Amino acid sequence: MPRTMSDATIVKHLKRQIPSWPLIGGVRRCWYDQHKHLRRLDLSRLGLTILPPDVATLIHLEWLDLTSNRLSELPKELGQLSGLKHLFVPNNQLTQLPPELGQLTGLQRLHLFKNQLTELPKELGQLSLVRELNLSENQLGKLPSELGQLAQLQQLYLSHNQLSELPKELGQLAELEVLWLHDNQLNKVPKELGELRKLRGLTVYNNVYRGRDRPEPGSADDYPLASNARADGC
Repeated sequence: MPRTMSDATIVKHLKRQIPSWPLIGGVRRCWYDQHKHLRRLDLSRLGLTILPPDVATLIHLEWLDLTSNRLSELPKELGQLSGLKHLFVPNNQLTQLPPELGQLTGLQRLHLFKNQLTELPKELGQLSLVRELNLSENQLGKLPSELGQLAQLQQLYLSHNQLSELPKELGQLAELEVLWLHDNQLNKVPKELGELRKLRGLTVYNNVYRGRDRPEPGSADDYPLASNARADGC
């Protein structure tokens, strides 16, 4: 779609591509600034199975809400939304993420919980301004070490996945305050997590030990998790 079109015109095109939009009344979905630039777009709960790529032409967009649809993928064109600060895609059916999400370097909040993600692109490590990352209730078995590059990250939610180990690079998240690890398959965590001086909320309960032997406390490589241990406000 030509970029010469106004944001309001692009929205009209989107409405034609999303038949359920006009049918659900009483919900405000668009917020414009004084220059008639669309800053916030709410496409939640519209039964979307595909996100129209035209959304990526809304170059002034700062807030995009795709909560509770039936999306199995996101278009790579989303990476063009360089001004995006808040992206919400929880409660969908995502199985993977496009690497182009790493181009959203202004992003501050990214919510992807309640999907079916099994892995993450390493490019997420380029989100240098992200403060809140919610990946709970997916099917993640491992994390890319590049997450340790998220220098501004304050809240990281990883509960209810299938994680059996964590990258030691998470210990580089100097601003991290909240870390949820409960309901995974962890039997140990890297000792580098002890470097997280600002951490005040940590949950590790409902994890498991594998094998007969519990790892020794203070071992050279890892700190063990006590079975069903929980630490809040530490």
